[in-house]
Amino acid sequence: MLAELARRKLVPEIWLPGPHVRAERERARFRLHLVKHRSSLKNRVHAILFQHGLPTPHRDLFGAGGRCLLARLQLPEPWASTVRASLALIDRLDEQIDACERELRRLGVDHRYIPLLTTLPGVAWVLGYTIAAEIGDIARFPESAQADRLHRAHAESRAVRRARPPRAAAQERAQPHTAGRNPYRRRMTAHEGIALPEQPPPTDHCTTTVP
Repeated sequence: MLAELARRKLVPEIWLPGPHVRAERERARFRLHLVKHRSSLKNRVHAILFQHGLPTPHRDLFGAGGRCLLARLQLPEPWASTVRASLALIDRLDEQIDACERELRRLGVDHRYIPLLTTLPGVAWVLGYTIAAEIGDIARFPESAQADRLHRAHAESRAVRRARPPRAAAQERAQPHTAGRNPYRRRMTAHEGIALPEQPPPTDHCTTTVP
């Protein structure tokens, strides 16, 4: 059965990355793993200060000024030990993340996709390396499928541009008896026994009195 389907080209092909691409992905993913752990520890320190009602005037609590503030705090146990252990782990993770980034920078110098990816707004070399590692070989994407996706995206964007909401003036002309009024507000106030002042009917033209 599978041989017959393959002969008729009805079995979709899959692309398996080689050892080089898998190594690139592992480096980028491991750096993201370390960054997530560091962010979790920083959030725990912020949560402890919030629980004890301690303000954080520094923009970066883990910079030079923030570290001085954390060293002066007199927290009870076990929160003081938790903060000290979290700071030690954050420093260790900083070293590991810096080492990973140095390796990514060294390996990404000659990458053919990173210079093009870094031209995108908001994409630096670290994110560019991560995207390039996840793409692998761009040649595995058929040009026909790329053109079809671009065509659908362009058609959807044109449909969104054509779908304009009706203007408020057109709504008022279509419903002159409710223009300038809120029937739901009047219904709610009538249910609660609140009397609202009568509103003058809307006019189509503005009139001014000249003294």
